[in-house]
Amino acid sequence: MKYFRLVAWSFLVIFMIGCNNQSSKTEAWTNPLVISISDLKGEFMPDAGNGTFDFSLKLSLDSLIQKYDQNTIPDTLVKYLDDTTLSKSVFQGKPVMTGVISFEALSLLIYYEPTDEKGDVAMKWPGFIRPDAGVAELKAAKEAWQKVLASNTFKRL
Repeated sequence: MKYFRLVAWSFLVIFMIGCNNQSSKTEAWTNPLVISISDLKGEFMPDAGNGTFDFSLKLSLDSLIQKYDQNTIPDTLVKYLDDTTLSKSVFQGKPVMTGVISFEALSLLIYYEPTDEKGDVAMKWPGFIRPDAGVAELKAAKEAWQKVLASNTFKRL
């Protein structure tokens, strides 16, 4: 009987976690901003040897996000940085996740320069997202950007 309760509770916890993840995905697809940025059919291309990437529809993305409340849009974009739903934009011919597009939009609105423990500019920071980022990288980026927004250590562009 003790074993049965343990198994039943385990299944309940797993089920609830699954429901929470699904509801956030469903919520994303009722948000007009997320729908709009995910529908862009752009392409990410490597920038000339410096390890960064250019988005072909950067001007369209910027025009689109300017239609929203500039005081609340950074919070909205950070909220969806871990959205794994595939967008219509591509990198190397493969669709990128919506979280990647959210990061691209966020980078058009605010600037943050991470520093290391010595106060020097950090060479690596989990808040930077590559177009080929995986689920773990998107989650880490979301956490990093949540800290940035909470500390108000960024500049609006």
